[in-house]
Amino acid sequence: MNAHSILRYELKLVCDAQWLEQARLWICLYRAGLVVAYPPRQVNSVYLDTLGMGSLCANLDGYCTRHKVRWWWCGQDVVGAEAYFELKSKDNLLSAKQRYRQRNPHIAQPQLQVRERRARRAVQPVIMGSR
Repeated sequence: MNAHSILRYELKLVCDAQWLEQARLWICLYRAGLVVAYPPRQVNSVYLDTLGMGSLCANLDGYCTRHKVRWWWCGQDVVGAEAYFELKSKDNLLSAKQRYRQRNPHIAQPQLQVRERRARRAVQPVIMGSR
């Protein structure tokens, strides 16, 4: 498994449907030179949470610091696809991701355990070995 961390700033804005085309045009013309990072592809995601839905609650409650766990792959079928477990930590606008590549998802599925800290509703993901 490979793990690496990517730091980035995320800013998400809400736009009414009536302004969507204008917002897309603004993004295309923006001077910072925003570009497409990846070719068109189908991305499949499965988000994992605690039994008490700690990640969801932290998001809905507007916590500035939170964590989430995602398993994702590209393409129609997970069998033979390059899949990843991703641990994302967010602190205000700054986010970090740790990505763990799963080479043969149809052969071995890592067990993922998530422990919830009830005081702050944050999760502590732990990657376990496969069975």
